[in-house]
Amino acid sequence: MRRFVVGLAVVCSACAALGSSTTATTTPPTAPLPEPTTTTTAIPTTTTTVAMDPLMDEIGILIELTEELRGLYFLAPPVITVVTAAELSDRIREDIAEELDPAELARDEEVLRILGVLDGDLALGVFYTELLAEQVVGFYDAETKEMVIAASAGGLTEYDKLVIVHELTHALTDQHFDFGPLSEELIEAEEYDAHAALSALIEGDATYVEGLYVQGLGPGALLEILAEFDDFDSPIFDAAPYYLQESLVAPYLDGLEFVTSQFATGAWSAIDLAYRIVPTTTEQVLHPEAYLRGEAQVGVEISGVVPVGYEVGEESTWGESGLRALLGSVLLPGPLASAVEGWGGDRYRVLWDGERAIFQMHYVGDTPADADELAAGLAEYLEARVPADARWWLLRFGDVVAVVVASDDLAGWDLTKTLQAEGFR
Repeated sequence: MRRFVVGLAVVCSACAALGSSTTATTTPPTAPLPEPTTTTTAIPTTTTTVAMDPLMDEIGILIELTEELRGLYFLAPPVITVVTAAELSDRIREDIAEELDPAELARDEEVLRILGVLDGDLALGVFYTELLAEQVVGFYDAETKEMVIAASAGGLTEYDKLVIVHELTHALTDQHFDFGPLSEELIEAEEYDAHAALSALIEGDATYVEGLYVQGLGPGALLEILAEFDDFDSPIFDAAPYYLQESLVAPYLDGLEFVTSQFATGAWSAIDLAYRIVPTTTEQVLHPEAYLRGEAQVGVEISGVVPVGYEVGEESTWGESGLRALLGSVLLPGPLASAVEGWGGDRYRVLWDGERAIFQMHYVGDTPADADELAAGLAEYLEARVPADARWWLLRFGDVVAVVVASDDLAGWDLTKTLQAEGFR
């Protein structure tokens, strides 16, 4: 399910607003990850109902523009598959179905339910699949090195071209910096906050290039993009829980701000360097000064006995971006910023018995005051969102904040008692 990164049509709203602005603040409509490239003579691998000769002429022009805007040149031609919009949606559904693990999906669904993210009657796998099928306007497959784009029988629209520029940027940067293996390595190691930071760099790069491309368009093309976006209907995204919306959009918006900030330190050379010294936390993405000074996360150990009948299903770092997405459905912007911006480090784990879940996270702020603010924000969120059939505990031990949320009262209490025996109160 994490093998490819998709582009979200919903994010493109900022592109049309770019106009003649001097700073690239666009947003994306596509995806990143491994490698393609093409030249003006490159031929896509497959196609459906689109006239190929004029299409490839247009793509060839976009390739040259992307190279010029990004300051890099393709090392080899990419594999480009052109499909209809309906075929793209079907392809997304098929690929997700192949990647989904029913057991992991059931566990994730229960965790998000007890955290108050999902309503009890929402089927996460179906909802997520249909959400991506609705939102995806193109993607780059990290495993097959294939770029898949949708086009109509009439050829490329201005919006299609925007998508292609974004995708080509992913292909171009991956050929030079080979970030696909690192992405897969982070996923395999369950280092999801680090993976989110890398994704933000990749998406921010492509979104910045997309913004430069939009700045060079005439008024007619800009109006056509805006009209296409205005016609886009997104009922599934509009109905999605806040946490899912934020998680999908964050790599584009946060990544764009991160990339924009790096231009003050040396234009594209600074971005190229970021692929070699990648941001390791979403804190470094959200606060570029932390990246520049190499501020690592504070090591946090998660402790407490695993209740009888449970096993550790997942252990990772939630991260500043993840906390912002979680708490943002309840906290207002000012209190939300106060709660999460002092993030120093965290570690969470999911305990699972096949039906019931326990979520446990230990958090350390940059200062004791930061830990106090996060604890207050968590308490407000948990009080508002945890469902009636689950229970939560919030504890402190020195500078460490611990939270336990469980759909099994007895098991959750057993874990909490072991934490209290360690000194948490």
